[in-house]
Amino acid sequence: RLRAHEVVLAVEDTSFLSYGGKRTKCELGPHTSGQENGISLHACLAVTPEGLNLGVLRTHFWTKPRKSGKKIDHKLRPIEEKESYRWLQGIEHAEGVSGQIDTTRVVYVADRECDVYEVFKRAQELGAPWLVRAAYDRNTSEGEKLFKLAKAGDELGQVSWHMKARPGRTEREVIQTIRSCKIELKAPRRLGSDQPLVEVYAVYATETNPPEGEAPVSWLLLTNIEVSNLEEAIEKVQWYRCRWQIEVFFKTLKSGCGVEKLQLQSRTGLENAISLLIIVGWRIQYLTTLARAQSLSSQPCAQWLDRKEWQGIWVLQQRSKPPKNPPPMNEIVKMLGKLGGH
Repeated sequence: RLRAHEVVLAVEDTSFLSYGGKRTKCELGPHTSGQENGISLHACLAVTPEGLNLGVLRTHFWTKPRKSGKKIDHKLRPIEEKESYRWLQGIEHAEGVSGQIDTTRVVYVADRECDVYEVFKRAQELGAPWLVRAAYDRNTSEGEKLFKLAKAGDELGQVSWHMKARPGRTEREVIQTIRSCKIELKAPRRLGSDQPLVEVYAVYATETNPPEGEAPVSWLLLTNIEVSNLEEAIEKVQWYRCRWQIEVFFKTLKSGCGVEKLQLQSRTGLENAISLLIIVGWRIQYLTTLARAQSLSSQPCAQWLDRKEWQGIWVLQQRSKPPKNPPPMNEIVKMLGKLGGH
């Protein structure tokens, strides 16, 4: 599926799967407050710049240890001993996938939690393309802070896109002004002064006229891919917007597939069941996106589902003998959604 596209985004993020009760054999861990019982799922999806989830590139299960004893300054620990090491592994994996497919450029995309100097440095060593939303106001070789330089960058123009309603956000047409500049980031002081500078292009997109009472939709995006004009900057904004597909994927796993309702009593059993549901969740998201495309929604579903699949969905939902000819894609996907509680 990747080979059919010139550019594919390797979108990575983490979600906590919560399981209640006493499952002593499962070796579960906490989330934030230390009282939860569950597993963290770190996943990487292959997403097209148009937002189609092509599949799961990588998954990693992990749990936080229960806090006990003397508190350790995590900043002094090597990255291999930190949770942030998974981001470095992710960009290495994405570049490995890219090396296997000559026709496709794989670009690593992540949110603010991936704003880690060691990740940027490793990408620079590998020559791996990436796009990450900035979280920290880092020092630069110019002697100024990152956010100050980005906000003073060259104004390239504006971009508009439709935003659906979300918690704290009204549905609206978002208009963002885009600025961009080239910056060299310094390594954090904890790593010493002998670390190399990391060259990035900063794309600062901020909403011009947000509704009253709402904060503007503003992002500072960092990338090692050249940004020299408005078209290239808008492309990076669109790539970052595709990151939302991994949030949809996690929601599909939890709400549609009921991954947090599993009652298995062993860690191996849980991880095996979750792994199977990851494949199911991807397929549901993939089919749903296709069914919503105007050019594909009325096409026969047999292009994407084999006979046993679409007939099984029909019988389970309609409780009647399936038709001779396969129904249109949008119709069968609605039936599939009803089976999951939609």
